[in-house]
Order: sequence, then structure tokens, then C-alpha cells
Amino acid sequence: MLCPNCKKEIAEGVQFCPDCGANLSQKTAKQKKPVTKKWWFWVLIVIVAIALISAVSGGGSDDSDTPANNDSVVQSDETTTAPETTTVKTNFVPGDSVYDGKLKITYVSAEEWNGYDQYFGPKDGNKIIRLKFDFVNEGDTDAYINSFDCYADNQAAEDYFYADDQLPLLEMLSTGRTTSGYIYFEVPENAENIEVEYEVNAWSDKKAIFEVVL
Repeated sequence: MLCPNCKKEIAEGVQFCPDCGANLSQKTAKQKKPVTKKWWFWVLIVIVAIALISAVSGGGSDDSDTPANNDSVVQSDETTTAPETTTVKTNFVPGDSVYDGKLKITYVSAEEWNGYDQYFGPKDGNKIIRLKFDFVNEGDTDAYINSFDCYADNQAAEDYFYADDQLPLLEMLSTGRTTSGYIYFEVPENAENIEVEYEVNAWSDKKAIFEVVL
């Protein structure tokens, strides 16, 4: 065997090296790596950190305590201030009012319209209808009037654009201002159920449905 101190060849079983006198009876234990040098220690740290972050980020308030969104479809007889509570009503008839957060929209009337000339009449088997609406911006900032869509017996109907008093698309209304206008659609003459939808909120699927009874 070799002396661990001087590297000289020595006999097996001796307690001291005859050349350098090193004590061979003391066996040096192999040093263990610190726990921070172990790979699994850092893996465990990462797992614990992820678990803590997930627990903190998921600990928000319960959705059931969140107030109702103010842009819900509402109906009210009030004429000066927007209502504070919402109702489940989504279908409206002439005389009803709808709020979309800032705008008060009053459904005035619906009728069949024959004011077109021979060049801009409806297709064979169709007719033109128009609905009148009044708008009041009761908010404290400008508001846009969103688009309307018409469905005749659940089929999408075409817009009719050849009328002078038609409400402009996406018209902006300043705070405190009012406007009125008509919207026109071409529908089948024999349509039994005609409904016009208004986007209460352009960023959601909330709609107000205006029933057309001619």
C-alpha cells in the first residue's frame, strides 16, 4: 500500500509510516457535501416557491361578492337619473326605455315604411320597416350609439340605407345631449316574428331586444 502522506510503498497493517512517521491508524472520513450543494435541495425550493405564489394569487375575494356590472340591460320609467338596480327584462315594446350605462334609449315606434322611390324599393316579397328611438346621454362623458341588428323569424335581415332620416352608425353623443332617429330594415312580407337587437355593451354579449309589432 502507499502512504497517504509521502506516497512511499509500505507494508500492509502498519500503524506508522517508516519513512515520514505518518499515523496510518486514523482513517479520514469522506466529507459530505453541504445540503445546499445538493441538486434536489434547489428543486425542492423551487416547488415550494411555486406553491406559495399560487396560493397568494388565488386568494382573492369571492366572485359572489362582486357588485353587478352597471352595463346590464335595465328598464325604468325614470326620466332624469339612471336606475341603480337591474331587472331580468330583456324584451321591450314601444314606450319602454333601456339604459346601457350612459345612454337612456327610448323605443318610440315601429311601422312599415313606403317612402322609397321606384329605384330603391325592397326586393320582391320583401318590405321595409323602420323603428324610431330617442337617445339621451345621462353620463358624465361622451357616449356612442352602438349598432342594431334585425331578425325576421330568426333569420338575419338586411339593413336599408336609402332614407334621409336614418340614424348614423356609431354616432357620438356628448354628455347631456339628446338625439332621435330611425333605423330601417328589409324583411320578408310574411315574417311573423320580427325583433331588433341592440348591443348594450359592445365588449360583451348583452343585448336589448325590441319587439316589432306592425
